[in-house]
Amino acid sequence: MKNIKAIIYCFPIVISMCIILFSASRISLGDVNNDGEIDVLDIVRIVNIITENGPPPSEEEFWTSDVNVDGTTNVQDIVIIVQVIMENDDCPDLYSPCSENLSLCCMDTTNHNFDWDIQLFGAPSGNINSLYDAHIISDDDIWVVGEIREFDGDTLHNYLHWDGLEWTRGKMREDNNTSPYPHILYSVFGFTENDLWVTLSLPSHYNGDSWYMYLPDDDGFPSGLGGIHQTWGTSSENMYFSKHSGDIIHWNGNEFSIMETTTGSGDQYNPQFPIWDMFGLDDNHIWTICGYLYELSPAHPRKLSYYNGEVWTDLYEFTNSQHEPDELNGWIYNVWAYGDTVYVSAAYEGVWRESITTGEGSYMPLDSLEYELALNTKGRGIAGNNPNDIFTVSVWGKYAHFNGSTCENSR
Repeated sequence: MKNIKAIIYCFPIVISMCIILFSASRISLGDVNNDGEIDVLDIVRIVNIITENGPPPSEEEFWTSDVNVDGTTNVQDIVIIVQVIMENDDCPDLYSPCSENLSLCCMDTTNHNFDWDIQLFGAPSGNINSLYDAHIISDDDIWVVGEIREFDGDTLHNYLHWDGLEWTRGKMREDNNTSPYPHILYSVFGFTENDLWVTLSLPSHYNGDSWYMYLPDDDGFPSGLGGIHQTWGTSSENMYFSKHSGDIIHWNGNEFSIMETTTGSGDQYNPQFPIWDMFGLDDNHIWTICGYLYELSPAHPRKLSYYNGEVWTDLYEFTNSQHEPDELNGWIYNVWAYGDTVYVSAAYEGVWRESITTGEGSYMPLDSLEYELALNTKGRGIAGNNPNDIFTVSVWGKYAHFNGSTCENSR
C-alpha cells in the first residue's frame, strides 16, 4: 500500500515513470504465479495453460506467460524461460532479456541514485591535509594514501584503511628505513590484504607483517627521476611505476629497469612529459597520460601513450586545445580501459571512448554535461565497473556518472 500511495502521489509529475513502477510492482513477464521469482513453478503453470490442464489462465497469467509478446502462449515461451532460469539467455555481455519481452536483449543500465557518506580526517583547516590516491582490494579492504595531519599540525599519518566496519589511520614505517618521520604517500596499488604497494619517490611493499622500502643503493631502484605519480601491475613480480620525469620503472620480481618510452627524460628537474596517470589491462595493454596539469603548449605537449608489450608509442600528442567536435581534444587527464575500449577524460566534451582493435573513437553521450561543467572535469580520476557504470571526478569535486544510457552529474 505504501508503494501505491507513493506512485499515485507522483503521478501528476512524472506520468511515464509512475506507470512503469506500478506495472513492475504488480506483475512481470515470466513470473506467471506472481511470487517474485521466475522458476520451475512458472514453467509448470505455462505447460498447464498450453495443455489446458487445470483452470483457464486469468488475464494476468496470459500476459505474463507470453514472454516473447507474440500474442500466444506456447513452447517458445517455455524455451525462453528455461534459458532465463539457467542464465543462458544468449544475450551479449552487459545485456539481459528485456522486461517487456524476454526474447529480446536490453542494455544493463545502472542506477544513478547514490548515497554519499563523507568522512573527515585530520585538522579541518589550511592546506595541511591531502589524499592523493585510493585502491579497493575488496569491499572490506580499502586503502587511501596521502598526508593526514592532526590539530597539532605535526602528527602525521600517511594512510587510511577501511576494514568493512570502520576507518583507521596509520603510519607506513619501513623496517629498512631509519628516518623517524613517516613519508607523504602519493600512490597505492595492491592485490590482497598481504600484498600491497605504496609510493613516494621510492616504492614500498607490505607483506601483511611489515613494510619494505626499495632503495637505490641496496635494491637498485633508479634515482634522480622524481616522485612516483601512479602505480600499476599484474602481480608483485610485475609492477610499473610512472615517474615525474616521464620515465616508467618496471619491476620483474628481481630487479628494476627503466623502460624505453617516448616520454622519459631521465631528469626530474627537466621533465618535458611528467606522467600523471597510468592504467593497464595486462602486460600488452598499458596506457599513460603525460604533460603539465595546467599547461598545454608546443613546449609542453600532452600525450596519450600506449604499450603493446614490446614498445611504447604515442596514440595522441597535443600542443594546443584546438580540435574538431568529433575528435579527442588536448586537455586530457585520466585513462581507464575495459574490454576492447579505452576511456579518456577530456575537459571540453567529457569522456572519449576508443576501440583498442580498430582505433575508432567517439565521445560518450554525456548530453547532460554542460560546457562549464565539462571544462571543470579536469581529471582527478576515471574508473568504473563496466561500460555501463563509469565515474569521472574533477579537481573541484564534481563528478559525472554514466549508466550505459544517460549521464548524471554533480554541480
